[in-house]
Amino acid sequence: MEALAALGYKPEQVSKILLTHKHADHSGEIKSFPDAKVYVNENELSADELQGFSNLVPVKFTDGAYHNFPESQKIADGIYMIKAKGHTNGNSIIIVENEGLFYMLHGDITYVDEALYENKL
Repeated sequence: MEALAALGYKPEQVSKILLTHKHADHSGEIKSFPDAKVYVNENELSADELQGFSNLVPVKFTDGAYHNFPESQKIADGIYMIKAKGHTNGNSIIIVENEGLFYMLHGDITYVDEALYENKL
């Protein structure tokens, strides 16, 4: 929150949040943005970390393939969520297209045995 404030923004100015996955180190501050729509893979909605929020928007990945990724959802012009099961069963990647460049934003892409066992991959 301090970094956001240092840039001159207030929480109520944030209208959309794209959540890559459920883990608290990524979702822990969504409580600070009650007015924002929080887009999250529908497979993460039952996670304990996401309970009690009324501003979650389930992403169903109904827009088909995005380049070589088989499932995507367009969130806004040039912004896509990509289904990327792995780190969690509902893990997602965010793609931002801007001036001919493609930016890939991801939460955690490392795989440890514990995560693989937990997610039964």
